[in-house]
Amino acid sequence: MSFATPLGLIALVGIPAVVALHLFRRRFEQRRVGGLFLFAPDQLRATAGRKRTRLLRSASLLCEVAAALLLALWLGGLAFGVSSRAVHVVLVLDDSVSMSAVDEGRSVADRVRDEIGALIDDLPSDAFATVILTGARPEILVGPRELASTVPGAIADWRPWRAGHDPGSALDLGVELAGSSGQMWFFSDRVQDAVVPAAYEVRALGVPGDNAAILAARRHRTKEGEQLFADLSAFGVGAITTSLSVHAVGDAEVKTLATREITLADGKPQHVAIDLPKTTAPISVQLGDDALAVDNEFLLFPQPERPVAVAVTLGERAKAALELSRVLRALPNVYEVEDAEAAHLVIGDDSTGSRHELRIDATAEESDTWLGPYLIERRDPLCDGLTLDGVVWSSGRREMRGFPVVLAGEQPLVTRDGQAERLRLELNLDPLRSNFATSPDWPILLTNVCDHVRSVLPGAVEPNVLVGGLLRWRNERGTDRSDLQLVDPFGHERPGRGLDLVTWRARYPGEHRLVLDGKEHARFSVNFADAHESDLRDAETRGREAEIVDRPERIAERVDTGRNEGRLLGLLLLVVVALDWFVLRRAGGRP
Repeated sequence: MSFATPLGLIALVGIPAVVALHLFRRRFEQRRVGGLFLFAPDQLRATAGRKRTRLLRSASLLCEVAAALLLALWLGGLAFGVSSRAVHVVLVLDDSVSMSAVDEGRSVADRVRDEIGALIDDLPSDAFATVILTGARPEILVGPRELASTVPGAIADWRPWRAGHDPGSALDLGVELAGSSGQMWFFSDRVQDAVVPAAYEVRALGVPGDNAAILAARRHRTKEGEQLFADLSAFGVGAITTSLSVHAVGDAEVKTLATREITLADGKPQHVAIDLPKTTAPISVQLGDDALAVDNEFLLFPQPERPVAVAVTLGERAKAALELSRVLRALPNVYEVEDAEAAHLVIGDDSTGSRHELRIDATAEESDTWLGPYLIERRDPLCDGLTLDGVVWSSGRREMRGFPVVLAGEQPLVTRDGQAERLRLELNLDPLRSNFATSPDWPILLTNVCDHVRSVLPGAVEPNVLVGGLLRWRNERGTDRSDLQLVDPFGHERPGRGLDLVTWRARYPGEHRLVLDGKEHARFSVNFADAHESDLRDAETRGREAEIVDRPERIAERVDTGRNEGRLLGLLLLVVVALDWFVLRRAGGRP
């Protein structure tokens, strides 16, 4: 015996309520008399209120107690027999974006919903279900062990947008939650025999088709305007001819900047470069319609300027030897200021307590002159592009604080101290006795340092990211904006994680807004790019049976005693209520 909704048994309190009413009810039978003077005064005095009386075992009492009991059992979902062992089904849904591919007006996800709806209808009324979405980190959408009747409503808004991933972790989780008696299904657009355990019943509902996709796109500023670079590819039986259009998306209108017809060879990426007029509006890059719409568009916001203020506190001779004023003027979005407190980066020969510092000093009792070769820490972004070929480096023979990123033998020449939020870069360099300032490595190093400083300035770190990446917002130093909300394209709000650097995982493609107290602070564009998911040629529609004794398809053949018992209890309840009405009417309203 089992109960589908145990809370319904609360209705059992109706039984003592019925008994209490019969204990404290007083009814007097009407009798006609010739005069009240024939009765003694004590017999004419009315009893105040109701008092407990002897419980009469009447037919009405038995009917009302039986009705209360039947009602509680019906609300509790009483079930016997086969349904006493509640069925538990585990449904694992492939959450990759290829499940959004459309054929004849319906996506694979729509067909999965129909299949699951039919499956749920065939389950007993007391069946339980768990729904798991695949991903690098599986997500439990329903459950564990929720009533199966809740599943259709829960998956109605399911949107598969994840990039390609291994479903193995979600399938393993499903095996653990199903236990020894649960039934397991895997819904996808491909069977994936090598990945799915044999205990799963597989339903592949994909349809193979041709598809063209944007694999990457970016915009680059030039002196005259902008350039758009895009990598396109096609996946089909042969070459695919499609349209490529570029639009400037303003608040009031959409302006077409370029259109062209393009033929893409099967499986061979094609690089496209298009010159565009200068614009501060978002740029939309679109391909023609095909089976998968999500990989046909890239929305690109312009990179924020985010200029870096640099203050130089070096002596005049060192500053002139390094040609700092000329080099700083040549760097994009970098300008020199005199006030060190107002600067983002301070270049000097001593520590100033600024947030970001580049210290250049070779003070020591002994010095060395190095001709190379130099050992460079290539994993550090500050060393990107450095070669130090032909550089004569004069340094002091001393210990340096921090982690060495450039060494000559055992002597550190450049060290880094501090994290991203507070950079300390020290050069053990005598600029008057070195030719480092005249080599290409000096502006390269300054560019890397300024780029690092720019990356930790307050605001949006990167406005254009891919699905699965991180949307990042850096707060002003000393401020707390942990209540920032990210509004996705569907209007759902999500809080971020972190204090100085607040992050969100990019789940869905499209435009996202960052709001605080109803005010918009930034916009992000999330785009989808995954060649494996865009390739629909191996999609298929077929099934695979589970290799278990009690196979899932036999659940529909079970006798649904839960539903039959509910109908029986309801019928008995009506009979008992009718019988009580008949008994009371026959007794003239007396119990």
